[in-house]
Amino acid sequence: MRAHVGSLYALTATSAIAGCAAVAAAAAALTPPAVAIADRYLTLTAILVGATVVTTVATRHRTLDRPGRLAAVVVVLAAGGAWHAARLWVHEKQFDFLVGAQQRQLELSALELAGDIENFVRQRAAQAPRRPAPETWDRDVAAMLAFDNETAALFAAQFGPQVRRTRNLLVLEGLTDRDFDAFYRSPANAFQIDIVARRLDALARRLHRLERHPAM
Repeated sequence: MRAHVGSLYALTATSAIAGCAAVAAAAAALTPPAVAIADRYLTLTAILVGATVVTTVATRHRTLDRPGRLAAVVVVLAAGGAWHAARLWVHEKQFDFLVGAQQRQLELSALELAGDIENFVRQRAAQAPRRPAPETWDRDVAAMLAFDNETAALFAAQFGPQVRRTRNLLVLEGLTDRDFDAFYRSPANAFQIDIVARRLDALARRLHRLERHPAM
């Protein structure tokens, strides 16, 4: 009888661990990980194991000796540990998926923003005043300065808030760039704006490499 009960407990514990592992693996393999489904079926598995142990103890309490009762406790603890470990693993998979999705969205938005700024620089270059000529030097220089001021104001209005927000998100990912940080707040002319665009593009590509090779 003792051997039969011991075998039943061993089978129950093994089934609980295997069931939790199977549910967790199936849920984690989905995209995104099926956390709600995993929680539901892992909890059901744990309840079934607990019910099996309680039923066994209740029906055999007269013949169940101290080692048998201890084995019942061990089975319950093993099932609870498997339930907790499996749930934790699936939730970690969901967290990794959400972090990866946020990084991909940040990468795409940063690349798109860098491209929009480059287009802005090209459009302004097409409208730029001519280079200063010796006979009209002062007037031409004044026109160029006015054009630079207008370019800087247009950049601030069209891109300023988004550039600052994107930079803050990149910093949270541990990505910074000295040249970008030197000019992104208030670039004075098209040259500095172009630096902002190019360095922002480089930061986005560094983020892509970070996604592919996350820190261990």
